[in-house]
Amino acid sequence: MDDNNLNYSLEESAKQVGVSTEIFTKIFIKYVNLLEGKIDKLKTYISINDFKEISTLAHSLKGSSGNMNVTKLYDLFRIIELNSKEEKSNDYKDELYQIQEIYKKLKKLKKIIQI
Repeated sequence: MDDNNLNYSLEESAKQVGVSTEIFTKIFIKYVNLLEGKIDKLKTYISINDFKEISTLAHSLKGSSGNMNVTKLYDLFRIIELNSKEEKSNDYKDELYQIQEIYKKLKKLKKIIQI
């Protein structure tokens, strides 16, 4: 998962979830708004090897990313969740870099749809 191309469609995601694009777009904006703070919390937990909190937060982020059809984030949070459950000490440098890059793209998309 080296490339961070975000091939994401609000319309397709809304259809998969079974709601209108208008409703999904509102949910998407809230998702992106909450994501930054949660990513920062995850980084903090990783820096202190708080495996329980890493696992709990990664699980939550995995679920919300899956619900929003952001499969690349789902996969990355899944990796972090599984490793933290096994209490594997890891700085998750590669995963966090990819998460940040994908988050930046989601944030750009959010700006575009809010215009």
